[in-house]
Amino acid sequence: MLVALLAMLLAAPDDAPPPWPADPTRAVIIGEDDWLRRPTPEQIAAARPPAAQVRGEVVMNCMVTYDGGLGDCQVVSETPPGLGFGAAATGLARTYQLNPMIDGQSSTGGKILVAVTFRAAP
Repeated sequence: MLVALLAMLLAAPDDAPPPWPADPTRAVIIGEDDWLRRPTPEQIAAARPPAAQVRGEVVMNCMVTYDGGLGDCQVVSETPPGLGFGAAATGLARTYQLNPMIDGQSSTGGKILVAVTFRAAP
């Protein structure tokens, strides 16, 4: 058993990033500088469901991909419900890109909550 453990330790790459977050009990605060790309107000307006003339808010839970993109996004909340804001927000997920390293840790494979606000139609 000791030999197997030693073999695993020797086989582990030295440059493997630690899991994100390294301490799951500590929240990782993502600031403005951690985003490499986010949708513009024009992109958000263009994605607003045509039938929805009111303000909409969506919170998505997404996985951070190897390059800092967002994938596997699931709608956590949608206000008001049933108008298509959730689908519109998940469609915008491809326009987000997070720095792959945050707070000295790889963000790849981490989960993140992302809020999207759609303004009311003019």
